[in-house]
Amino acid sequence: MNTKYVLIDHENVQPKDLALLNGQLPHVIVFLGANQKSVSTDLTMALQARGANGQYVKISSNGRNALDSHIAFYLGELSAKDRSASFHVISKDGGYDPLLHHLRSRGIDAQRSETLASLLPV
Repeated sequence: MNTKYVLIDHENVQPKDLALLNGQLPHVIVFLGANQKSVSTDLTMALQARGANGQYVKISSNGRNALDSHIAFYLGELSAKDRSASFHVISKDGGYDPLLHHLRSRGIDAQRSETLASLLPV
């Protein structure tokens, strides 16, 4: 079974919690902007309950596409470590699409969705 990663652009999409992922085992990484001062208690508790499979990355500075660049970096770093992993970026920002298309052309499973609900099995 391949490792699954969900990378959430919290500046762009603020899920209330991760209940939709119950029963699934992805690693969840929530990326926070430098100026974001709060995260919902439900999301915090749900991420904490994931143990080692949940983490926050708070970027330290502002700038155009600063958070997007961090997510792109993590996609590259994680895919270099495990080419069989799959990646799902949660964001309404279509700016990720060219990168994700490039990753797919290199044989890496990488998608973007606007909501966590899209990750539910059909």
